Amino acid sequence: MQKRFCACGVAVWVSYLSKANWKALFFVKVQQKIKTVHKCPHCNQYMNIDSLR
Repeated sequence: MQKRFCACGVAVWVSYLSKANWKALFFVKVQQKIKTVHKCPHCNQYMNIDSLR
C-alpha cells in the first residue's frame, strides 16, 4: 500500500490489484476503522490516482 493525499489534505491509502488490468483501491481511516472509498470523506471529490499527491 502507498500513502497518498487528496487535494484537500486527507490521507488516503492506495492498494493496487492486477489480474488482467491494474485497478487501484482507495482506503481511509474513519473513526478507528479502515474503509474502502470512492470519494473523499472530507471534500466529497471522486478518488482518482492521478489527482492524489
